[in-house]
Amino acid sequence: MQEYKKCRLLWSQSEFMELVGQKNMINRQEYKIYNALLLGCIPSDTEVDMFFGKNDLLPRKKIESIVSNKLYNEKGDFHSLEIFRAFDVDFKGYIDTLDLLRASKSATPHLSRQVLLESFNELSPAGNLDYETFKNICLMCDQ
Repeated sequence: MQEYKKCRLLWSQSEFMELVGQKNMINRQEYKIYNALLLGCIPSDTEVDMFFGKNDLLPRKKIESIVSNKLYNEKGDFHSLEIFRAFDVDFKGYIDTLDLLRASKSATPHLSRQVLLESFNELSPAGNLDYETFKNICLMCDQ
């Protein structure tokens, strides 16, 4: 969250996007800021590692493709991203059990805490869901 606040203070979105647009290669930190500015959440280190692997830099076109895929699911809408943002209100880049319980108070007050937590633990034994995992779950549910 600090990185996001810091980048908001240092650059406007258009200034940062202009800077990134002039580069052919993007580093991990720039990817995080780019993601935060466009999607409103900072990707987890796990997500960054998944895309970058052992590389310190990726081509800008690949980064644009990654972010574009996050913006639009296979049906071409924002459905899964909007839902993810509704849970991840503090822009951590993942949904944890506290996010789930907070959202369930208004969305599904009839479900017990135990049912919610057991279901969440089945989906995410690690205790949190990043956007990519969440989107994949949404896509499976849509089929």
